Amino acid sequence: MKLSAKAWTTEQRSWFTAVSGFLGIVGLALVEARLQPDVSLSVAYVVPIGAITWRFGARAGFLCAAAAAFLHTWTVFTPANPYVLSFAPYLNSVLSAVFFLGVVVIGVGMRGTLYQERELARTDPLTGLGNRRFFTDLAAIEISRTRRYHRSLTLAYIDVDRFKSVNDKLG
Repeated sequence: MKLSAKAWTTEQRSWFTAVSGFLGIVGLALVEARLQPDVSLSVAYVVPIGAITWRFGARAGFLCAAAAAFLHTWTVFTPANPYVLSFAPYLNSVLSAVFFLGVVVIGVGMRGTLYQERELARTDPLTGLGNRRFFTDLAAIEISRTRRYHRSLTLAYIDVDRFKSVNDKLG
């Protein structure tokens, strides 16, 4: 069975993101193990950690950051050439773990802010009711659902005459 990118379900895209993120972390660790102690790729771990945090949330992001910190620590303590400073691998491991956790915290904060802004853009600040954008988003979802299940759609529209004067007086 051949799947095109458009035919992928949300669950399939989620699994693809999770697997590719984990494979990205393992691949970075393997490359980094060959480069240590000359080069550290800890900054490159941001991409898979950020992608998994954005797609799956805080719990998966922290799990991914812990896995990345573990694998990065493994690469730090397995170099062929020893470090000049004896405490360098410990410091490198701790700072990288803090950095990875910081990426998750920032990603979760950005995701929460995006959802909050999206909700503010779809509702009236005074009444909390949905606005035109909310209506068009909801209508698009319902039209898509009727096409998918081959069902009919009914839309009721109520127009209140001189509603502006009622709204101005009563809020």
